[in-house]
Amino acid sequence: MQKFFNPSSISRINKEEFLLGYSEDDFRDLIIRPLFLEKGFRDGRELCGPLEEGKDTLFTETDKLGQNLFYAVQTKKGHLNMAAKASNNVNNAIAQLRTALEVKIPLISSKKNIYPDQVMLCASGKINTTARKHIVDEIKDPRIRFMDCDDLIPMLDDVMPELWFGVNLEKFPYLSNLHSSLTSPTSELKSGFSENEDPFYCPVTNDNFVNIKFNRLRIKSSGNSDIKDIEPDFEELSVKQLIDSDHKKILITGEAGSGKSTAIRRMLCICAEIGMKTTDEIVVPVFIRAKELLGIKTSLEIVLANKTSEMTKNKVVAFSKEDLEKGNVQIFIDGLDEVANQDERIQVVKLLNGFQQKYKSCKFYLSSRNYKWLESIPDIAQWIRYRISPIDWKQTTQIVKRLKKSKSLSEDQIQDILRRLQDVHGLQLNPLLISVFVSSADYSRKDIPANITEIMKKYTEMMLGRWDTSKGFAQQHEAPLKDFLIQALAYQLHLNRSTSVSLDGFTNYLEEELKKRGKTADIKTLTEEIVYRSGLFRIVGEEIEFAHLMVQEFFAGRFLDDEDVLSLVTDDWWQRAIVFHAGSNPNNISLLRNLSEHLSALSSEDRNNALLTLGLSLQANYLVEVEQKVGIHCTILQLLAHDTTNLFSKHEKEKEKKLFPFIRFYLLYRDAVSCDIQTLEEKKIKSIVSKTIDVADIDALEFWQIVGLMETGAFDQVLQRLKNYSPSDTRFFLGAHLGAFFFQIMRTSNKAERRKINKILTYLAPKIHTLRLQLKQEYASELLELRKGKIVSINESTELLE
Repeated sequence: MQKFFNPSSISRINKEEFLLGYSEDDFRDLIIRPLFLEKGFRDGRELCGPLEEGKDTLFTETDKLGQNLFYAVQTKKGHLNMAAKASNNVNNAIAQLRTALEVKIPLISSKKNIYPDQVMLCASGKINTTARKHIVDEIKDPRIRFMDCDDLIPMLDDVMPELWFGVNLEKFPYLSNLHSSLTSPTSELKSGFSENEDPFYCPVTNDNFVNIKFNRLRIKSSGNSDIKDIEPDFEELSVKQLIDSDHKKILITGEAGSGKSTAIRRMLCICAEIGMKTTDEIVVPVFIRAKELLGIKTSLEIVLANKTSEMTKNKVVAFSKEDLEKGNVQIFIDGLDEVANQDERIQVVKLLNGFQQKYKSCKFYLSSRNYKWLESIPDIAQWIRYRISPIDWKQTTQIVKRLKKSKSLSEDQIQDILRRLQDVHGLQLNPLLISVFVSSADYSRKDIPANITEIMKKYTEMMLGRWDTSKGFAQQHEAPLKDFLIQALAYQLHLNRSTSVSLDGFTNYLEEELKKRGKTADIKTLTEEIVYRSGLFRIVGEEIEFAHLMVQEFFAGRFLDDEDVLSLVTDDWWQRAIVFHAGSNPNNISLLRNLSEHLSALSSEDRNNALLTLGLSLQANYLVEVEQKVGIHCTILQLLAHDTTNLFSKHEKEKEKKLFPFIRFYLLYRDAVSCDIQTLEEKKIKSIVSKTIDVADIDALEFWQIVGLMETGAFDQVLQRLKNYSPSDTRFFLGAHLGAFFFQIMRTSNKAERRKINKILTYLAPKIHTLRLQLKQEYASELLELRKGKIVSINESTELLE
């Protein structure tokens, strides 16, 4: 990262005045003590008061021979010289130094009393030569040392440069520039698709923003008379409400394209607007990508300072150290899922947790896809987790209207677009895919892309082959050539677990790929068309990256071959790319069969990620014959049933019948069985699996069939199956209840569907009464939250892990 914040850029006079502004107590506590500790000294105990005996504070260090050396430090505010008004300060310093030299230091561990090895006089101003000579002549002890602002400033520049945050502040210019960078047509933070000359429109402005909502499920106590019970408490917040919440660490999760980055940028935009209007203390929002926190060689304070200084004309930091301590800085970190290595993700979260522990009043927002590896990050439970709510038809209509504002569309045409979206197999409504679909829709034809992969393919083909008539540019290179080169690049990036490449690296890669194939091209023109005119890439600093991680996954997935898929299927980093690969080969039954056999041979632990990938790939392969899909779906049901039984057995051996491991397992894998084949061939599937399933797995098998029916909206069949379902473990009823509850509060449904869902909830309610009480007890005893620096039990209200 380029180092914009340079302590030497702040004038010496400003630094001296800054130090002189501290009171003597603050100079000792906020400057001297932290400085000595940063320099490697230990202890730092405070000795001020009636028992001070000449020492403000005491430090120790170990010399090269292993001996402990003790430093008694006396601090003074202001200048020390022999002028008439200042001489009293010198005389007071002499008295205190003499006392510090003559009084022994008690060492409790060795039960000895020793004299200090050095006694230091530290002044926030200057100690002139005359004052130094007078002190030395009066005391006549070689252990005396002096440190004034001339000595302190270079050391502070080196080990505590963040101290100078606030010496010069440019909050308003920073907020103004941040707001412009978020809302201008040339913004590198832009996202979304439109039909305008620029393929990106800005979805974070007041006019364009679709009101994304955030939800979490809590458990709250409720009661009637003396009988207490617990009920799910669904909380849903707008962007503004999330900004105003009291939580200090918020984790925003959602699927690819659900609007995480857009929400982060909208919050930044709102915070900047508030800051530019307020007359109170200004809160400074700072945006950073999670991958920018990898391998940083300086403090996080400096990294954040750089992010603000690079947006101001004079490279001046927009917040002070005092702002950090007061919580007047809010940090927005986007894309933890773009960090491909788990150890690096852990380091990022550890860095953020440590920083927030240091500055407890600061507020953090972190976004990520909701992958299983989130649960394996230490202390991630400290973050209050909100999931982005699925968008409804009203929000979808807003997106369509705003993207198509250049065309006058009737309500019938808009409804037709929505109908076509609903007919696309495997498409869950989210802003990115709707934007892509609408931008590539051709109203002169009635073709409907059959799956998500085809929507993305249609859009990218359009972007790579478009003719820019407004500027008189024609594409010099064929779209298929550019498409292939981008596939190869995306595959290589994904293989390297990276999301960006330098401009030189990009052009070198194009040359190498063309050379391998005996092709030549004008690299400059080719780069111009691919990077600057296609709208598929963005420039961040000196690097090039895909406009969205899902775009990279789309191209990387199309470059894969079936052998690659088998070797990568257990890696969640490749999950979305593999699903795109399946969608681009929608009749590839051999891949599904090979994956099915490959997974069956793996241990339960190894196939965790692969099982979900297989289920999603099955849904993407829409041209595979129903008869053939049934066999793959049955394999998924059997594997899930077996793994569920193993999960229960594990906790039974531990003499604990816990709920949360099962709830997490259900929430993670319910998408694996969300295939319409379950509804179409219910009886056949039931017949096949009942003949091959282990007796111990029968209840679990029935449960996952019910889940599959629930996920595809077959609520009548769900209720009928539940009425004939008598599992030995009532946790299965709890899973079904949760599924219906999620549909009720989070999925788009009509009145008839909601009535059916209510019937399911009513039927299941008495069957899970005792489990509700157990759920509350588990929360109270097992879930911990770090609040105000203390670990406390959450018993009255908490979050259900997603």
